[in-house]
Amino acid sequence: MRVLLVSHRYPPDGVAGVERYTQALASGLVKAGDVVSVAARRPAPTPPMPQTSTERLADGTSVYLFVGGDARRDRFLMYQDHLERLFKGVSICSSWS
Repeated sequence: MRVLLVSHRYPPDGVAGVERYTQALASGLVKAGDVVSVAARRPAPTPPMPQTSTERLADGTSVYLFVGGDARRDRFLMYQDHLERLFKGVSICSSWS
């Protein structure tokens, strides 16, 4: 099965409950034979417009990070249309993994 997990952050950028749960779930699904991708934000002031960065973890999980755009709690909807396009690209790519 192909699985796309979405979290607001992912380790090492966030290491609280949701991030660790997502990490453990992804790892468990990979061990069960599933193809797993994770999409999350990476807070960074640059680049000014969010971009997608892709990482492949040692266990085979693909991590798609939306980096930049100065993501903050008081501006979480900034670049909403752009982020939606990036996410659609990730969801299409993750189905090909």
